[in-house]
Amino acid sequence: MYTANNKYNNDLLGFNLFKNQLSLDDDIQLNFSKLEVVKKQNTILIIGAGTVGGSLIEILNDLGFEIAVIDNSELRLFYLREKYLYNDKIRFFLCSIRDRIRVERIIKITNPGIIIHTAAYKHVSLLEENEIYEAIRTNIEGTVNLMCLAEENSVNQLIYLTTDKAVNPISKMGKTKRVAEMYLESKIDKSSVNVKILRFGNIINSSGSLIPVVHSRINKGLDIIVRGENTTRYFVLLSVVIKSIINLFSIKYNGSFLINMGKPILILDLVNELLLKYENHNCKIKTSPLNKGEKMNEELCNVNESLELNFVEGLMKINKNYYNSPKKIESLIDDNKKFESVIVEKIINQIIFDSMN
Repeated sequence: MYTANNKYNNDLLGFNLFKNQLSLDDDIQLNFSKLEVVKKQNTILIIGAGTVGGSLIEILNDLGFEIAVIDNSELRLFYLREKYLYNDKIRFFLCSIRDRIRVERIIKITNPGIIIHTAAYKHVSLLEENEIYEAIRTNIEGTVNLMCLAEENSVNQLIYLTTDKAVNPISKMGKTKRVAEMYLESKIDKSSVNVKILRFGNIINSSGSLIPVVHSRINKGLDIIVRGENTTRYFVLLSVVIKSIINLFSIKYNGSFLINMGKPILILDLVNELLLKYENHNCKIKTSPLNKGEKMNEELCNVNESLELNFVEGLMKINKNYYNSPKKIESLIDDNKKFESVIVEKIINQIIFDSMN
């Protein structure tokens, strides 16, 4: 029988800091009987073939699903296509979710029953160094495109992956992810599409994240930079995220959900544990101030949210008053195309502030 944790977690078994996450993974099981019912529906369309999307392709293929994949990276799709060269159950489409006409064409071709939206700009520091234009185009406008097209083309479910950085956000990345959440919230229980929002923290070992960056610096003999001596982050196993997404297929409820993140981990402790894995190195740990847009400690819920613990399959349901002004977000998208970044940032701040009051 398939178990997601066997594929990803063997290299983490020696980490004391991740014992809680490994235990959580053991507690979550895939509901195979319900998945057989879902499998009889139409294709699953995966938006974004990065860490989560690429793993979903592998696992859903193992489980016998028909899959279509959209990504804007030619190189990423090339390697995936090579990996699944003789598999006629997976189709790959080079496309940006900003391109509504192209996405609509793909949806009509593939006729998906479920859309899993994993695509986003996610690197906080890089987005802070750039105007908010790009983050809005992809993280907000792309999400709005997918939601509208799901409604227009009778898609059964849209599952959207979001981040703890969208909670009381201070970064451009977090703000755009929060507004995308809010737009989807405005559709919950008002749309023909079953909308599910899944929030979680940092995925352990994901591309461009802390652990692979630290490994790279150790291998190059470079010092390790930790931003803030007391900085903490929530971490989650990739296998937990994958199983949570798949279990959402057969949950009948609309709404927002939170993966059980356990306790936050001190980044300094994690880096020290990583260094212990290497017998010979000359690397030192240096601390620096937080970058713009970074928090010392992330949060899991906004001030107007509460949690329904142990809701189903290891997930907690986020109870809230759902946002009900989607036209403000649609206007924000139009304003963004005028390239008035200062004005647009004020608008997005006001939208988020209003939603908290």
